[in-house]
Amino acid sequence: MAHLEWSIDEDVGIEPVSPLGRITITGDAGVIVDDNLILDTFFESLIDGLSKLETEDDASIDTIEEPYELVMHRVGGGVRLQYGQQTVEMSDEVTFKRELVGVVGELLKQLDGAALAKGQKPYSHRRLRAFLKNSE
Repeated sequence: MAHLEWSIDEDVGIEPVSPLGRITITGDAGVIVDDNLILDTFFESLIDGLSKLETEDDASIDTIEEPYELVMHRVGGGVRLQYGQQTVEMSDEVTFKRELVGVVGELLKQLDGAALAKGQKPYSHRRLRAFLKNSE
């Protein structure tokens, strides 16, 4: 089981660049919750970690704008994530990646819509868009 949820910080509203929000990752064991994340950067960290796990058993990812490193471990056919003092384990990495594709697609849709509503061109979010394209 893997479950990713995210929401935009309602006090700030949706910003096309550096969207602030909440993320919840629930697995077969444990949960990671953070109410104050830059969503696109955190999703990029998850993508980087999954990419590293294709060739390595462990990955440590600097989340850049966040206070904690994201540490990922391959566990059988699943993955364990550690973020700060929180840990979650999913038994199926493929399901987790498929769900990540869905939430990244939805985030980009909302960010692009917010940019257009402000009369701006959508921000590139290159790494997120590349992840979606490579996951087709």
